[in-house]
Amino acid sequence: PCRIPGGTTRLPSDYPGYNKGKGSFAFLIQRLSDRNYAMRAMCLEGHGAEYNMFKKANVYYVCVVWYPPSNLDNHKNDATIVDGCHLDLIDPSDGKTYLTGRNLDSVIVNASEPVECLFLNASQSNSGNCISADDIATAISKCKDSLQCLALNECKLDASMISAIASCSKLRGVIIDSCELWGKGDDRPTDAGLSEVLRSCSDLRWCFVKSSIFGTDCWNALADEGACPNLELLWVDAPLNTQDRIHTARGDHDTIRTALEHRANKLKLCMINPDEKNKSRYVVGGGKGTDRLNGTARAEW
Repeated sequence: PCRIPGGTTRLPSDYPGYNKGKGSFAFLIQRLSDRNYAMRAMCLEGHGAEYNMFKKANVYYVCVVWYPPSNLDNHKNDATIVDGCHLDLIDPSDGKTYLTGRNLDSVIVNASEPVECLFLNASQSNSGNCISADDIATAISKCKDSLQCLALNECKLDASMISAIASCSKLRGVIIDSCELWGKGDDRPTDAGLSEVLRSCSDLRWCFVKSSIFGTDCWNALADEGACPNLELLWVDAPLNTQDRIHTARGDHDTIRTALEHRANKLKLCMINPDEKNKSRYVVGGGKGTDRLNGTARAEW
């Protein structure tokens, strides 16, 4: 059961698509959770990051499955982990989350040990959810001195959250996946703001970002050899699509090549704008045909 207040334990069969196996909602949440614990295992215990792929019926893309050496069940009593990526926190009738700022704050404030891992799934694709960007920024700030792994899936993301992440001096792993960019003017998250995470979190080892805010400034930061020198996993899914081209990498492509090639001896897994077969559009040290940073002309696709 989930240790965050407000959750309700149900059977996986209560959730949509139970008879679809790997296409079920419960399996989706399990995949997200396993990715979080794969990050934790690599960043805190030195394990490698192992994953595989499968293709669901009637879709053109493949899905990724991570294989952590230990998972939610193994760490159910670990007080250093606040796990809000949990089936118990999802209402099966409408997909809304039971996660709120109040119950998240409660579990962090009352934790018996310093929080090292914070995993959140705020289900923002379903309207009516109660947890705000400010709630999450506050939660991150309250454990910034101990936080080592942070996962944000489908959360509202604003500038204050990015600043809170950059203040986590011990951060080793971060996942930002499918978050809704939130706020106006200076409150809206930016490429420049995210680049400060790369410059400030000097021990970052796992960086997984699926968001359009990863662009020029972030690549400029990574081109600086002093930025996160221990980075082992870099997964960036931030393609730029225009009227003429699709799947183009954001930022100066020579800078991207420089940033990646000078990390060739350290990066264990590098995925840049994965295609429909989950192949990277840039392969470090690769040969002919492995540099697809310029994307594809729409007429060719």
